[in-house]
Amino acid sequence: MAEKKIEIRTVSESDAEFLLEIYAPYVKNTAVSFEMQVPSLETFKERIRKTISLGYPYFVVLVDDKIAGYAFASPFNERKAYEISAELSIYIHADFHGLGIGRLLYAKLEESLKKKGIVKVYALIAATPRNPDKYLTQASLLFHTKLGFSVVARFSACAKKFDNFYDAVYMEKTLQTIPRQSQNPEVMDVYDKHQIPTGLTCCRGKWEKGRLRSIVHVCVFNSKGELLIQHRVQDKESWPGLWDISIGGHIDAGEYSQQGAQRELKEELGIEEDFSDSRPALTLSFSGGYDNFYIIKKDLNTDELILQKEEVQEAMWASEEKILELIKNGSFIPYKTSLIKLLFNMNEENGAHTKRNF
Repeated sequence: MAEKKIEIRTVSESDAEFLLEIYAPYVKNTAVSFEMQVPSLETFKERIRKTISLGYPYFVVLVDDKIAGYAFASPFNERKAYEISAELSIYIHADFHGLGIGRLLYAKLEESLKKKGIVKVYALIAATPRNPDKYLTQASLLFHTKLGFSVVARFSACAKKFDNFYDAVYMEKTLQTIPRQSQNPEVMDVYDKHQIPTGLTCCRGKWEKGRLRSIVHVCVFNSKGELLIQHRVQDKESWPGLWDISIGGHIDAGEYSQQGAQRELKEELGIEEDFSDSRPALTLSFSGGYDNFYIIKKDLNTDELILQKEEVQEAMWASEEKILELIKNGSFIPYKTSLIKLLFNMNEENGAHTKRNF
C-alpha cells in the first residue's frame, strides 16, 4: 500500500464548506459536540474569521490532498489574565481515523501556541457514565490522555442531548515550565475526602485542624533490593536527625502528586526522574491528609548524589533488616514495621496480590 501524503496548513475561509461537512455529523449524530443544530456556512465562516482575528492558530490536515480534519485554539477565557491559556478543539473525518493525524495537528497547534507564549492548554470534552453509550465513546478522553493531558475538573450531568444527560470534563496540559515562585512559608492545597483539591490553600506552619493535605514519598530501590535512605539534618522541623526513606515532602499548591514527587526527588537528592506516567504504588490516609508512596528502581552511587544541604546530611543503601533495626533503636522515623515490609514487598510485585489472573 502506498504511503499516504499528509500535509498540515493554516486554514483558509474557502475551507469552511469542507470543514463544516466534517463537523456536521458530530452535531447531528453524536454527543461529542453539545451543539443541537448544525451551524450555517456563514456562521461557520465567521467562527474561522474570529479565531484568526484574535491571533490563534487554526490548522487543517490534508491526506492525499483531501481535507481530513482540522484543529484550532481559542481563548480559554476573555479576561486579560487568562491570556497565557488557550482552549483546543479538534475534529477528524470518520474516514481518516486511526492515521495519527490528530496527534500531528495537536503537535502543530502546541508548537504555534508556545511561540505565542501560551503556558497551559485545555480541552473541554463530553463524557458519560454509560459505557457503551450510543452517541459517545471514550475516544477523545483516551486521545488527550495519550498526549499528556490530565483531568482537572468534571461537571456531572451538566448537558442534555438525545434525551441523555452528559458530563463535561476539562483536561489540561502544561506547554511551558512555570517558574516556581518563592513562597515563605510554603503554600499547599487543601484536599477533600476524595483527595481532590478544594480550591483552598494553607501555609506550612499554619495548618488548620480538620484540613487535609497531600504528601509524597519516593522509595528508590536498587537491583539488590536495597532502599535508598536519607539522614535528615538536625534542625529539621519534624523528625530532626533521623533516617527516612528516600524522600518525602508536601505537594505545593497547584501541583499533582507526580510533579511533587519529581520535584522533591530532584531537590533533595539531585535525582532526575520522569513521573508523568507514574501512579502511587500506595496511598494511605492519616488524620491530616494523605501519604502517596511512589516506587522507582535505580542503581546509583551515593557519592554522586547532590544532597540538599538544608534537608539531608547523607544517604545510603539499606536492607529491610537494617531499616527495621534503625527503627528499633530510634534512629529512623518510626514507621510501622508492617509498612516497611510492605514497601519492600511492593518493590518486587506491585499491587495487593502476589499473582494475577488477568
